[in-house]
Amino acid sequence: MYRPVVFAAGMLIAGIVLTKDLFPVILMVIILYSYYINKGKANNLQFIIIFFFYILALTSIYYLGIRLGSKPPKPLEIFLAENEAEEFYVEGKVKDLINNQNGQRLTVSVSFLSTDGNEKSFSEGEIYVYTEDSDASVNDTIVFVSEIKVYKKAYNEGGFDSKSYYDCREIYGYAYPESIDILSAAKSGGMNYCLFKLRDMAINNISKTFATDDAGILIAILTGEKNFMVDEISEMYRDSGFAHVLAISGLHISLIGLTLFRILRKKKISFIPSTVFTLLILCVYNSFSGGQVSCKRAIIMLCVSLISRCLGKRYDMLTGLAISAIIILINQPKYIYDSSFIMSYSAALGISTFGQILNKAEIFEEKKIMKAIKSVLFSVSVQVAILPSQIDFFNKFCPYSLLVNIFLLPLISIPVVSGIISIVFACFSSELASLAAIPAKLILLLYESAMEITGRLPMSEIVTGHMTKWKWGVVCIIISIFLLLLKYGREIYSFWCLVPAVFLLVPYHDDDLKISSLYVGQGDCHIITYKEYAIIIDCGSSDEEELYRYTVEPYLRYNGYDKPDYVFLSHMHSDHINGLLD
Repeated sequence: MYRPVVFAAGMLIAGIVLTKDLFPVILMVIILYSYYINKGKANNLQFIIIFFFYILALTSIYYLGIRLGSKPPKPLEIFLAENEAEEFYVEGKVKDLINNQNGQRLTVSVSFLSTDGNEKSFSEGEIYVYTEDSDASVNDTIVFVSEIKVYKKAYNEGGFDSKSYYDCREIYGYAYPESIDILSAAKSGGMNYCLFKLRDMAINNISKTFATDDAGILIAILTGEKNFMVDEISEMYRDSGFAHVLAISGLHISLIGLTLFRILRKKKISFIPSTVFTLLILCVYNSFSGGQVSCKRAIIMLCVSLISRCLGKRYDMLTGLAISAIIILINQPKYIYDSSFIMSYSAALGISTFGQILNKAEIFEEKKIMKAIKSVLFSVSVQVAILPSQIDFFNKFCPYSLLVNIFLLPLISIPVVSGIISIVFACFSSELASLAAIPAKLILLLYESAMEITGRLPMSEIVTGHMTKWKWGVVCIIISIFLLLLKYGREIYSFWCLVPAVFLLVPYHDDDLKISSLYVGQGDCHIITYKEYAIIIDCGSSDEEELYRYTVEPYLRYNGYDKPDYVFLSHMHSDHINGLLD
């Protein structure tokens, strides 16, 4: 079988989604059918046999593999859900700690939880504990009394599904205790403690060397921690389609890992020790950066690449991608619905498929022209690959993101290298650190200027609405045409199949009248949508902050409306109008 690991990853993904949504399974079957027919590995009769074994495998994987392989619901999660409104006596170990301008966020692994001194959670589960200040450190055992709230699913369309997001990361609740007592202080030492101190030192050195806005960006790029970013800057990167540089990705891992590997090889260290040492350093970096899914994917793929070299085999990017997906999903199947997982793998899939085609394609005889055209086509391909997931999660698109990525993305290595050097120099001299930080500051200034200009251009933001069924149909058509052109050896013409992707940007408005009463806590907000019109009746809340920004606007964008056409107010109380003041 050609690329059996890719086939296994496809079955695993389809098995996970089988009980929730049948459409991705149908899409997977179409892809596999086209793939195997086009590669000449099976005829129609053989495909029928493959199809039945495929369905059997899906069922087996879900009912046996997923349920046995994934972690069962933890007593802590169930206990919190059943006793949400009560105060708890909590005892746990501090696994991680982040200091920022708003105070501290402790990641606490709960070992004892009670309401009356008798109830316990016997298996560990983690919660976030927010406090203005405490003397706690990593590995300390702490106790406190507080209400613990659980994360909720989105109440309104387009809202942030915090439960799914934190479930993937195995965080089951959060607390705001008035005080925290240290039951037993941990001794300095251990990998977890050393990594915490190293990251805390890196964050402090960046904060001292760079201005607040730049510091937040570099902390996100180098450590994966986004709590230090200013909301306006974060939104500017997201709206321009350049937010992916704020996550630790394959580019960062390749830059760090391959650079280290080449240095070791130049020092005449043999191949296998160089590979092992590089992978160990990357695993430590993964823990240092919080274990983001994009970082895990990149490390696993680099691991497969280096092992392939050790064995004298050719590295296949699709196989490496499939291996990383299998490892991540077996450990945590809920990642299949997580935006970071989907966006990361969509981009990598676009690179692996279109990148291989471009390497073989001969477009022009002139090498410089051919290289420029290939660069543009490659960027277009990656943008199209992530477009469906980008629309589904953000419900909007920046048409200039292609240009932003073509011109700005190749420069990302400069702030990464400059930031790392400035962190090291800051331990000895603030003047040397400031000098080393100049290249990073210049590139970040260029980024900010380019994105500000982009935001002022006409049609800089296209509200698309969510991915409807007919849009997923367009995705199926694109994949089918692409594979059909590959079958007949028309690789370069396969890029024409990307043209129908423009229809994904068209918002779909239902002809039926739709009346929605949004959940806003104490207050009122009703929205009527009909064809291209959106009408708001009251918009206010005494519970929710920035109601329009976080509740009403996401709802409108989810349904394909950039702003309301009409507003009606029943009376002028604040819990009926303060959302409109936003």
